[in-house]
Amino acid sequence: MKIKICCIASIEEAELAIAAGAWAIGLVGKMPSGPGPIADELIAKIAEHVRGRGQGRFW
Repeated sequence: MKIKICCIASIEEAELAIAAGAWAIGLVGKMPSGPGPIADELIAKIAEHVRGRGQGRFW
């Protein structure tokens, strides 16, 4: 089974998701309806931190 955990808002939450076995994580930024829960800069920071880790979609 592949599990995606969405709305990750910090490096700590990303670490918890990976430790829990997440195959992918979701980071929500700007949307047509308005700003997302986290800034694009933080998304980039989290993505860089998890890149190459996990079992699935952690580029």
